[in-house]
Amino acid sequence: MDVIGDYVTRPIIDIEISDSEKFENSRKLIALMDTGADISFIDKQLLKEFQFFRKTEKFLDDEQILYKAYFSIEDLFKSYCLFIGAKELNNTNPKEKKFDMLLGRDFLKHCEMKYIGKESKIFIEWFK
Repeated sequence: MDVIGDYVTRPIIDIEISDSEKFENSRKLIALMDTGADISFIDKQLLKEFQFFRKTEKFLDDEQILYKAYFSIEDLFKSYCLFIGAKELNNTNPKEKKFDMLLGRDFLKHCEMKYIGKESKIFIEWFK
């Protein structure tokens, strides 16, 4: 991994998110790519700004709310993701760039990703 100063950089990407397939209401955000996370989350603050489609499903003997969000990554592809819940995604280290969503393996299983640590660059391709 790439180390700058006294902290480790993390793989983040710019992503455009919307609550509609036509991207009428959208905003560019920062997403953390986390290969160690099973599921993806969005920041609770986004629930106030967007009208995501919601449904309740049972996971691991507990009911969870799923939020359907449409996204676009660098105009390479558009798709949607079901986020299982929302959390406060505040960074504790002020030197690190804040992220608005965490993309776990439930998202990453649909794409091929290459991370170049020295340059802190990510190349991503969606499986068709």
